[in-house]
Amino acid sequence: MTAFSLALGLILFAWGVRRFCRDVETVPRALETVRARLRNREHRLLTILEGAVFRRPRSPYAILLRAAGCEPGDVRRLVLGDGVE
Repeated sequence: MTAFSLALGLILFAWGVRRFCRDVETVPRALETVRARLRNREHRLLTILEGAVFRRPRSPYAILLRAAGCEPGDVRRLVLGDGVE
């Protein structure tokens, strides 16, 4: 690692921390964030599974699901019917 790349990394880190600290999280705002994520968690899980598992045939999870005879439509029906749990 060169001195330049280290300095650049530290500058980008400091800039990110500055942006992160600028947004103050309030309790009502945090509660709304949690509520929104709970409302949308089935959709979010299915989106993640689609991109990280089913579109990657070599994913270990995709291999396990195929071996179990579980297709993307099966997972979608289970999640939408029974929930994430």
